[in-house]
Amino acid sequence: MTYAPGELERKGVRGALWQGLAFASGRVIVLVTTVVLARLLSPEEYGLVALALVLMAYAETIADAGVGQALVYLPKTKVIVRSALLLSVTLGAVLALTAVLAADAVEDLIGLDGVAPLVQVLGISVLATACGAVPEAIMRRDLKFRQLTAAPVLRAATMGTVTLYLAFTGHGAWSLAVGTAAGSVAYAATCWFLIRHEAPCSSSGASAGAPWPRTSASAPPWRGAPCWPGPSSTSTTW
Repeated sequence: MTYAPGELERKGVRGALWQGLAFASGRVIVLVTTVVLARLLSPEEYGLVALALVLMAYAETIADAGVGQALVYLPKTKVIVRSALLLSVTLGAVLALTAVLAADAVEDLIGLDGVAPLVQVLGISVLATACGAVPEAIMRRDLKFRQLTAAPVLRAATMGTVTLYLAFTGHGAWSLAVGTAAGSVAYAATCWFLIRHEAPCSSSGASAGAPWPRTSASAPPWRGAPCWPGPSSTSTTW
């Protein structure tokens, strides 16, 4: 993609402003949620969730297998995006399944009762993070920072709302675990929603290895979302 003189700099400045707004908004929501939770949860309950979150943070770091960074660099072809989606979702599913199956072993290793079910719930967050990696990378590649701003804000808002509701209704440590998972699901869903017009599962257009065509001079280069090739597809080779 080429830009007119000065256009890339303007996009970079606007992107920094939008990303800064998203970061600040998310931090404010998290801060408010944390202050309220400190009043509602016992130190033991908060500690259990914090421990589980540390474990899941490491898993989320590798959940997308680096495909987000790769998509920003690699050419925009259907086969690359579909392969990236397959890799990311597969690894996310493996990590989520591992969290479910190994939760009891983690609890025994740590020696704290109640950690296992929290780890299992937070496995959903790992899978959601992996599912959202590809659409997020698409928007970053196309410098769509204004649209991308909505995703982290909605993630923080969903997490805060679900967490506080469950905490007020007496669900204890479950409130923060479920809220975190709900926020991650909301983030992935928002990212896919934001590229919905560019991402219908369509077989029209270029072949799998060719760049996706534009429909107009101002249209973004991505003319379809990552989608599984249909049974009649002959152009995509895994």
